[in-house]
Amino acid sequence: MDDYEEIRRVIALHAQLLDERRWADLAALFCDDGVLPWAGQTFRGRKAIMEGLPATQPSTPHRIKHFVYAPVIDIYENEARAWSDVIVSLIPEDGPAEMSFVGRYHDHLRREGGRWRLSKHITVKTGDVLPDGERLPSRLSD
Repeated sequence: MDDYEEIRRVIALHAQLLDERRWADLAALFCDDGVLPWAGQTFRGRKAIMEGLPATQPSTPHRIKHFVYAPVIDIYENEARAWSDVIVSLIPEDGPAEMSFVGRYHDHLRREGGRWRLSKHITVKTGDVLPDGERLPSRLSD
C-alpha cells in the first residue's frame, strides 16, 4: 500500500471507529502526542483522547454516521497534511436521518513506527474561520 492509500485508510478508519464508538482503536490512530481539539476541549495524547472523547458524542451507539469524502493529501517526507470534506448525520430512532454537521477535516499526519498516524485532527464547520496556523491546500499537483 502506498503512502496516499495508507493516509486515506487512516482518515476513513477515524470516521468508522468514531461511529462505532471503538475508543481505544480510534485513539491508536493518533501519534503518542496526538492532538484532538473538539467541543471546546483539546485532548492531548492517546489516553486523553480515549478517555475524553466519549463524553462529547451521542450516548446511543449507531445513531451517528460520518460521511468523509476523498481527501486532498500533501506529503512532505515523514509528515503529511490532508483535507477531507465531511457531513455528519444523526439517526433518530423514529424518522429520517438529520444532517447535523457540514465541514472539513484538517488532518496533520506523521509517519511513526513505520505507520501514518494523526498528529492533529481539526474539524472546521463550513463558514467558520480557520483556526490559527491552518490553511487550505496550496498545491494543485505534485
